[in-house]
This record gives sequence, structure tokens and C-alpha cells, in this order.
Amino acid sequence: MTEGLEIPALEAGVVRVFSLSMDEAEAAALKGDAARLEAALGAPVEDPKWVEVLAVADLEGLGLAGYLAEGQGIAPETLAPDRARLNALEGHVMLVMSPAFGGAPVSLAPASAVTLVGVYSETRPEVRFEELPAGSTKGNLAGPGGRGPAPATGAGRWIFWGALALVLLLALGWALWGR
Repeated sequence: MTEGLEIPALEAGVVRVFSLSMDEAEAAALKGDAARLEAALGAPVEDPKWVEVLAVADLEGLGLAGYLAEGQGIAPETLAPDRARLNALEGHVMLVMSPAFGGAPVSLAPASAVTLVGVYSETRPEVRFEELPAGSTKGNLAGPGGRGPAPATGAGRWIFWGALALVLLLALGWALWGR
């Protein structure tokens, strides 16, 4: 198994960075084109909007590492070991986010012009569950007008079928005797 090139089923929150050894026109042609992205990555891309192709020169002042931190939610400490290498890249890069593959397990076999630079996980805030204040869970479930939800009984069903039967009987009686 090649590290970083195997995408497990239902992967979430991972960004893969690839450098592209291609000219501007070739890189631009990849944008949003599932067939070309599939050829470049060697695997089916279900949702091309989760693949971003950009010129590193467009990130001047921010740099690729800054873009990954600010734009993709990757913790700066996660990027720290690769910061110099990421910011030294030139030309075009391709950022491939987990949802691009639609939750399917995928083995990437990138074309020769596509080189994996790194795999980074997005920072997720810690989930904390706190007890609700004492009186906040008490209240009225009634909607506007002070009426609560209808009771869960079968009475409504019987009324509907009874009314339908009455209408059908009246229509039948009129058809047979009312002419």
C-alpha cells in the first residue's frame, strides 16, 4: 500500500497536495473536468468541485502553507515540518479533498506529471457536551395559538375513511336513483 495514495471508504477531512509538472494551459484544463482529473489521478473523481488546481504564484504573500492553514483549516503545527518545502513549490499544485471521491475507497495511480507532496488532516474543534442549565429544558411545546400537537390516535384515519365512504355512497345513490 502506498502511503497517501490509498483513500479509505468514507474518509473525511483530509487534503492531499500534488505538484503538477505541466504548463498553465494543461493545469487550467484540469479545473472542474472529471475525466481529466481521473486521468491525472488515476482514479475516478466523483465530485470535481473538491479538487482545486491553482498557480503557486497566485498565493504570493500567503504561500501554499498559509493557504492550507487559512483556506483549508489545517493546523499550522501540522504544516510546520513541511512549511519550507510547501512554500518552495513552483508552477501549479492540485489540492484534492476527501469528498472528491464520494466516500468510496480509492487507490490513486497518479500520472507522471502529478506528484504527491503531502497529506494533511483538517483541524477539527474538540466537541464538548455540557449540562444544560436547570430550567432551560422546561417549557411548552405548543405552537402558535397555544395548541399542542394533535394526539397520536387513529381517530383521524377513521374520520377520513368514513367521510370518503359517505361521499361514495351519495355519488352511487345519485347515479342510480337521482336521474
